[in-house]
Amino acid sequence: FNGRDFFTWDADSALREANVRYEWKLRGVVFGREANFKILTDSVVKILGSENPFESGHTGTFSIIDKATGIAFMARFVVTINSRFRRYDLLILSEKGDQSRLSHVIRRSAYAPDGVTVVAVFRLADRDVYKTVNGNDIPGKPITLAKSLAKNVGSLGSMTILTDQVAYVINNENMAKVSELKDEFLDGPPENLHVVDRHDCDNYTYITTRDGRIFRRIMSENYLGGKFISEPYSVDNKGYKVSTFGHAASNKQPVPCYDEKNRRVLINGFRYKYLYNPFRSFEINTIEPVTKGGGNKDNLPPVWGMPEGSEVLYLSRSRDYTIFYNDPDGKTYMGDFALSSTNVCKEVSGIRVWPFPGGNLDKSSLFLTTVSNYGPRDVVVYTKGNEVRYVDRGRNNADHLFHQFDSKVTYIGYITYQGYYDYNKLMVGLENGKFFIYEFNRNNFQLPKTLLSEFDVEGKVVSAMELHDVYGGDAY
Repeated sequence: FNGRDFFTWDADSALREANVRYEWKLRGVVFGREANFKILTDSVVKILGSENPFESGHTGTFSIIDKATGIAFMARFVVTINSRFRRYDLLILSEKGDQSRLSHVIRRSAYAPDGVTVVAVFRLADRDVYKTVNGNDIPGKPITLAKSLAKNVGSLGSMTILTDQVAYVINNENMAKVSELKDEFLDGPPENLHVVDRHDCDNYTYITTRDGRIFRRIMSENYLGGKFISEPYSVDNKGYKVSTFGHAASNKQPVPCYDEKNRRVLINGFRYKYLYNPFRSFEINTIEPVTKGGGNKDNLPPVWGMPEGSEVLYLSRSRDYTIFYNDPDGKTYMGDFALSSTNVCKEVSGIRVWPFPGGNLDKSSLFLTTVSNYGPRDVVVYTKGNEVRYVDRGRNNADHLFHQFDSKVTYIGYITYQGYYDYNKLMVGLENGKFFIYEFNRNNFQLPKTLLSEFDVEGKVVSAMELHDVYGGDAY
């Protein structure tokens, strides 16, 4: 607290200083008697009592009191206390030898040099925040991060840290480990449970395992009850093997995923009991060929039965649905498909299959798409070695270089803020541990970009997630 910023003396400062005393008050409590001083944040929180200390606008008074007359000259001040882990901060998952590391990046707002424009400022606060809070390392090589609304865990929900050894669930408010997914089964964990991906749809949770099984949990609407069933989810009599979930438009929209065993796309989506009724269940459904809907299947990717030897690289809910895949000869394609209300493929104007404009890719390439009206819906961001590139589908599928780095790109993601209101910042993580945040024009990627922040987490970057409790946009 710097009281001297409030005033200047108009005469001999040493003489005047000797004849006054100072008081800082908050909620009627005097907590400081010097012009400038420091105090522990916890002490201020105790003064605020049961009131929520993390709300802004706690008004207090700073007084300069004449010792002889008791006359006080007063100024008002406002205290805002920020939690250590806040909405819109970032978590970065990286590889640290045979273990994983979670880093915390603070995001705050500040005024630009013009004194008017508000800009985002990012700072690496803790390179190993999980160990700082929990006292130990994260076992195993990292796979990904998965966030959940999880109001039963905390107001900011939870984050699941997935490695090849563990699936830790942490509270986003304080980074404390609260559970392991293996302990959240009704009858104990299934045999050989190695979770590799998680997707939450409101109070529904789906996880998939290393051997391709899917398990489902349905919690009560207030998140106070519900366990995973120890039997894997059943789709049909063909069985399935699903290693990862695709990109979803939001946590209430269908999620595409690829069944490697039967070479088909499955759709995980809410099933309505009857028209205009709130959703009653979230089920995994198969896709019927376009011929049953009366159309030409040659114009669409064969998502109901891919050719043997095909390799699916990415599935997205952008536009209708989009699949990026390699054919048996290793040629990369980008194909759109649309579904009827009964999951039959149908022909829609403009939907077709294209050779991927960026040339042939391998399984290590990453993709980034959005279906949000606030985001660049016509842009497909992807990686190719140490390059981040993009295909502008709104401009004749033109392929462009976004940036070339000095190490292989191992992560890309949008910073969306407040769920989905801002898609003009791109996160890029590298194999050498470098992490970049760029600002760009989301309506025209070709305009100059700005490097906002650069960090070194000292390990291969695998995943990154924002902390927020709004789930109206893309479910990354």
